[in-house]
Amino acid sequence: VRITPEAALPGPEFGTWMLVAKGQLQSDWVTGTLAPSWKVQGLREIPLPAESPGWWGTGKMIEFCSYLPDLSVLYQLVTSVRRTRCHWCGIDVIGDRCVFCSATPPVHDSPPLKQLENRTAVG
Repeated sequence: VRITPEAALPGPEFGTWMLVAKGQLQSDWVTGTLAPSWKVQGLREIPLPAESPGWWGTGKMIEFCSYLPDLSVLYQLVTSVRRTRCHWCGIDVIGDRCVFCSATPPVHDSPPLKQLENRTAVG
């Protein structure tokens, strides 16, 4: 996201905390604008990981992540969503989209209504 005064990111639908690691970029957008708009319950600043400038190709950045501090809530969320194996790359998927390759589950044609009626009558 290019940081401008009107930049916005949709936030999580539940209460989170935020970790912020500032590089050489001098901006309070994450802590002053984003965190309040996401209604974070707490904010903690940490050192920027040494690998980050190499990964992003610049030291002018701010990395942040939002997380659930309550493991019981996280457990409830994870166990309440669909868990499958990605049909494309094979890793475990929690939810509707693979976090590695972004594949979504293949859409299968549903059987004709007549076949469903026969199954019900027989079953």
